[in-house]
Amino acid sequence: MAGQSAELKEFGKRVAQLRYTLGKSGAELAFDCGISTNAIYAIESGKSEAKLTTVKAIASSLNCSVDYLLYGDQATSCSRSEGKLSVLTQKAQTVLNTTKLEAFIKQSLTLIETLEAL
Repeated sequence: MAGQSAELKEFGKRVAQLRYTLGKSGAELAFDCGISTNAIYAIESGKSEAKLTTVKAIASSLNCSVDYLLYGDQATSCSRSEGKLSVLTQKAQTVLNTTKLEAFIKQSLTLIETLEAL
């Protein structure tokens, strides 16, 4: 039982980290997956198991593989290019909406440097 609890917590931690990286709220992820916000938070905290259909929906919404969510296998982790592009697009929309163009440019340059290092 303790092993399963640790696995649930690790799974939830990966979901929460990816959601945060993409700048999605718990409500947005829940909407994408067709479940309640409370269910997302229960999954992220390791208090609840997700159905297979929910795991697949979470992976799709977070642009990553089911393998990564379940096992944390870096070889099958989120598509780096697609994931970074998605993050950049979302940050661009946020920054442009708040007219912080200089901050956006700095973040873009940092992201480009990060992508080049991969």
